[in-house]
Amino acid sequence: MSLLPNDSDCSQVPNSLVEEVFMLIPGTTSINFPILITNHTFDAHLSASGKILIKASALELLASLENADKYNSILIQAPLLALFFYLIQQPLSIPFMEEWFIESGLNEQAAHALSEFIFWSRLDRDDEEMEQLVNGLAMLRELPTLQQRPEYITPSDITHAFRLAFVPDTIRLYGSFDPFDNRLNATHKILQLELLNETNYLIEDEAHLLLGLSLPLFTVMVAASGPLPTLNEWLKQHTSIAERTHRSLGYMTEYFYSECFEALNKDVALVNLVSYNQESGFFQQPLHRNWNNSADSGDRFSGLPLFLLLNKPQFTN
Repeated sequence: MSLLPNDSDCSQVPNSLVEEVFMLIPGTTSINFPILITNHTFDAHLSASGKILIKASALELLASLENADKYNSILIQAPLLALFFYLIQQPLSIPFMEEWFIESGLNEQAAHALSEFIFWSRLDRDDEEMEQLVNGLAMLRELPTLQQRPEYITPSDITHAFRLAFVPDTIRLYGSFDPFDNRLNATHKILQLELLNETNYLIEDEAHLLLGLSLPLFTVMVAASGPLPTLNEWLKQHTSIAERTHRSLGYMTEYFYSECFEALNKDVALVNLVSYNQESGFFQQPLHRNWNNSADSGDRFSGLPLFLLLNKPQFTN
């Protein structure tokens, strides 16, 4: 007997997340062919192509896991988030997943049970077998046919990206699925900065935390859950669970600069922006509450922003 509800039953299950759930799983495939988890097959983004797993497919895939039958009643309540946590490559703690499940609508007991199940299931995950399951259950979505489509530009390296970034009618996109916010017209070219290694850095030591501007917010929040509690909470309040999986740190800092700076300033001793200029190379500048005061006017627009370098507070006995 199947543990899964049929399609009609599945549609009746209330979804605890927002209606248009669109979750991108980073690190599983190339940026041009991501795995998308969604409630339905809507056109999420002009550049969104790849493998789509809807709710019914998510439940079927999760049901293949050992001991899944014990958690079926909980999985039905949050299958999209559960599958996201299971498939993503980043190591996740039980408390982290539990907190997000509670935010999605599960009670504390169910959230803890499901987090433990996903945590232990991930340890035994066979990536090759899982890829076969995903390929068998996913629908393939191709780019929609449009009369006018923006031109996407792929930089070969940081110097090439710098030259392209300041060409007229070029939109710098730190995340492939960041919204354009009505900036786009037929003449624009889209510079895909997420393809640069320098915008994807995630490095932490005792004194510093380095966050690339192309990092998805989810990745930032996993890293920030300990050292950046104020930023972590601010991101929670300003984004939905689904948005965090595909919106970039660069987008948030660009469009919510003052608020993002305020949150960071409460967590770290100094916030620096590291940029690149073809003449001077890499350079860093301290950020201030007002972006216009963050650098000398001659440098303010001369560099291509790449990552945040955060100096942690110094603790003394």
